[in-house]
Amino acid sequence: MKKLLFALPIALGLGLFASLPAHAEVPALKLDPLKYEQDFSDNNPKLGFVDVSNPTDSTVTIASSVKAFRQYNLDGDLQFYDDPTLAKGIQISLGTFELGPREAIRVAFTIDPEILPKGGIYAVLFFETIPDNSTTQGTVIAESARVGTLLILNNGPNTTKTGIISSTQVPFWQFGNAITGNFEYKNISSSTSGGIAYDPNISLRALPFGDALQLQFGLVMPGSSRVFSFSKSGSYLGLVPLAMQDLYTHKTRIIWIFAITGYFRMVLFGIGFLILFRLYFWTRKKSQK
Repeated sequence: MKKLLFALPIALGLGLFASLPAHAEVPALKLDPLKYEQDFSDNNPKLGFVDVSNPTDSTVTIASSVKAFRQYNLDGDLQFYDDPTLAKGIQISLGTFELGPREAIRVAFTIDPEILPKGGIYAVLFFETIPDNSTTQGTVIAESARVGTLLILNNGPNTTKTGIISSTQVPFWQFGNAITGNFEYKNISSSTSGGIAYDPNISLRALPFGDALQLQFGLVMPGSSRVFSFSKSGSYLGLVPLAMQDLYTHKTRIIWIFAITGYFRMVLFGIGFLILFRLYFWTRKKSQK
């Protein structure tokens, strides 16, 4: 009986240890820059650099690769895929290499516009850690980290930015401290005929009040659309035309709203309070007669 009592805690301890969830050792990498933009109108090869650093206390093995990317939804999320032509025209100097604890290295890459197709080129230089499963024990699972530098390239003479504000979602009634809303922007250049990606540049003005607010948003790729949010603070009262102008195409879209924002809210609140105050005393005085 004593042996059974002694063995029971051991068995419970082994069972508890066996039921522990596995945890992961997650490595990390840092890159600089995270975005590289270049124009190849001169048709000459270019040499670029990416600084790769290992911020951890362990040695890591890193593999590099080149992928193409495209936008696949209205939030601007990217999808990465293999493209043999891009992998041939964009060469990374180091395929696989090691970085010791807290070490960094400058990795060169070359871009040959003669190999790449004409028009907008969208690629990413990936650097991925290779897990060393031989050093893992017990419930530790080795994982890898993958980070990348986006390449936004224009391989050709076309630099025209063509886009439209295709739709708006701006509430007619506007209260608070700012005028807010959403709009959808479409890059109408062709994704297969040399169109280029760019960041929309929108001027927002509540006519005839105040100055225009210049807004710059994230990348929109050829043939794709993205939805963006905006907020223009200020004090507005009444029926207000809101002018949204694309500063690249100079096309303007007018949206009508009714706004009570900023200090006008407090003014109207004070007027309403005085009216209720006077109404209260008028009804009280009338009831006492």
